[in-house]
Amino acid sequence: MAQTDTRHGEKEKLIALLIAQSNPESISMQIAQTRAKMERSDIEDVMKEFEDWKNNQK
Repeated sequence: MAQTDTRHGEKEKLIALLIAQSNPESISMQIAQTRAKMERSDIEDVMKEFEDWKNNQK
């Protein structure tokens, strides 16, 4: 069952990326929808990782 969940999650992620590529204005909605499904602590962890990544891109 876990493999099915993983595959379903990967398919959702890919379609979201393809939609964002075709319609960049949709990214804000996709971010909000994803955040709504997540635990607050997970969002904080992701945001910290993202900030670290951004700082390393300079």
